[in-house]
Amino acid sequence: MSDQLQEWRQKAQELLGQANPIDWTSDRRGYIVCPLRHLHTTNNAPRDTFLYLEGFPHIHCLHESCHDELREINRFLRIQLTGKSKVNVDFARSQSYGMAEALRKNRDAVLEKYTPRIRDLEGVRSFSPLAFLYRMFAPHDWVWLGQPEMTGPIWSRNFEEVSHWDVLPSCISPSWKFICPNPLIHGRCDRTNDNIFAYRHLVLESDTLTMLESRAMFEAVEDIFLLKLKAIVFSGNKSLHGWFAHPGLQWLALHQPVLVALGFDAKVMSPSQCVRLPGTANPKTGKMQSLLWINQG
Repeated sequence: MSDQLQEWRQKAQELLGQANPIDWTSDRRGYIVCPLRHLHTTNNAPRDTFLYLEGFPHIHCLHESCHDELREINRFLRIQLTGKSKVNVDFARSQSYGMAEALRKNRDAVLEKYTPRIRDLEGVRSFSPLAFLYRMFAPHDWVWLGQPEMTGPIWSRNFEEVSHWDVLPSCISPSWKFICPNPLIHGRCDRTNDNIFAYRHLVLESDTLTMLESRAMFEAVEDIFLLKLKAIVFSGNKSLHGWFAHPGLQWLALHQPVLVALGFDAKVMSPSQCVRLPGTANPKTGKMQSLLWINQG
């Protein structure tokens, strides 16, 4: 560990205070209690908030209600540690590409390390599309369901609040096989990145990894990046979709090369990219697109 990193770790702990000890999981990452937890509108969990000292120092919290105020805290944190308030994007990007190249060369070692850690997937295959919506979204989230081409004003019936899908469950057509993993701006009927209301989920999927390898890499992502795995969905064909708590676009822009190096498809990481909806049959294979695992927390 470099002298600078040791200094950053010590100063970060001083800033957070001894009442908020950093639970380090690596030299540069650790869990903390959110300094803005009083603003949270949902229940707190022990590992909701992370401190990153790689690329650019910042705190990331899974609770959306504190994000605006957290920007100022992160600005203050960077000034205290680096003397600069702005992210050194070039430095952060160079670190990310270096890590990506290292992981690409050692992918077999990563698989060997994390394959024994894969979790049991039994017990939740009977989830319906509506049950999945309620577990992954808030009742008033504006959510898209349908086929990839069903977007735009003429497809307004494919956009609805989760609570309204509940009132009219018959409106969820069996022919609709896809879902947008992030809620859109209420009333907008065009599934585009510009219309995303909140970044809730980052979905990771691979066409090159086997399903066993994908499960191992999901464990690697959760361990290396401290991203919370929320669900695993079987596509009904050859791949799995890992639904993670979204870390934010700034984080994703810097770390996407590393995720690609692990074997995941960059296209699927787009916040408005449609992914397979569990509880329906894949028309290519006839197999069910099923929920294999869901975080019970």
